[in-house]
Amino acid sequence: KRGSARRPFAVPLELSIYNADGTLFDKGAAIIKDVSLSGALLTAVVLPQQTIPLRPHTIGIRMLDGALKGVEIMARPIRLAHSGIGQGMNLAVEFLRTEEIKLKNLPPRSGRVLEALLYRGELPRADVSSAAGVVERHARRVVSALMARGVLASDGPRAPLRLVFPAALASRWMPGLFPERP
Repeated sequence: KRGSARRPFAVPLELSIYNADGTLFDKGAAIIKDVSLSGALLTAVVLPQQTIPLRPHTIGIRMLDGALKGVEIMARPIRLAHSGIGQGMNLAVEFLRTEEIKLKNLPPRSGRVLEALLYRGELPRADVSSAAGVVERHARRVVSALMARGVLASDGPRAPLRLVFPAALASRWMPGLFPERP
């Protein structure tokens, strides 16, 4: 059973395939058919090279419309299927922050807090428990863990939270944006 319910969506996007070293392998287009907190199903995937690398790679999804227009969300491929002649491919992806949760690097329910911050920009601390769907005590633990990991920042103990992109996670969340350290 899915951890997060899928919601229908129909937004065109720019699709980038990055090699493990962060270099661009190919860039194309797709449409998000449905999305959940943990991933999305992309349809009508069209890539100029008409292939996806067999070696490890990540996928960048850049929205061309809506509230997240221009934001690139990093994902990893889960399943690839042919849609039919002239219809492109279907590609199921898992968002990388979900992978961080599975690796126990981020606490459960932190994805909901991150999603709320992506949509709102800032999140009052009083709204964290409802955004995460947990009691206040667990919400404080989620915030503490995200702040310790460098994912959230705040101007004070009662000030609203904002999303930051820590350098330690840059190569996983945004491959190719910064050069790797030798």
